[in-house]
Amino acid sequence: MLIVSNSSSYCPFRFHKSINNHEIVWWNYHVILLASQEGSTLVYDFDSSLPVPTSGMEYMELTFGGIEDLNPEQSPCFKAIDARDYLNSFVSDRSHMKDSEGNWLSNPPNWPLIGKNGDLPLPALMDFTQSSSERIFSLGEMMALVALLSIPN
Repeated sequence: MLIVSNSSSYCPFRFHKSINNHEIVWWNYHVILLASQEGSTLVYDFDSSLPVPTSGMEYMELTFGGIEDLNPEQSPCFKAIDARDYLNSFVSDRSHMKDSEGNWLSNPPNWPLIGKNGDLPLPALMDFTQSSSERIFSLGEMMALVALLSIPN
């Protein structure tokens, strides 16, 4: 799993369903699946207008290409979380969806809360500052990693 955000919680994405393909949509954070096996990488992003799955390099180039001129603070960063750890430990109480007085910013999803006793709370995963306990990859580092994982054995 890749958590995508940055220290300003204002991260650009291209090719997302809610907008025209070449315009940028801004997320405070986004979660995608990066699967790799035997020299192949695939990205599963169900909010993308790209095919699901898309090859890892194609996804990275199309989704984040052309944003180099942005303020460096807005450049996407990545946290890689093992899928099993994410499934077994992720927990969200939806507090990030409420204002300071506890009112919903918008209607919450219909499905139940995710997780109960996990040690990967959403606020910690959304922390892209230097105090984060998880390794943060820059866009260049993540593209290099995806390229390395995509080399046939």
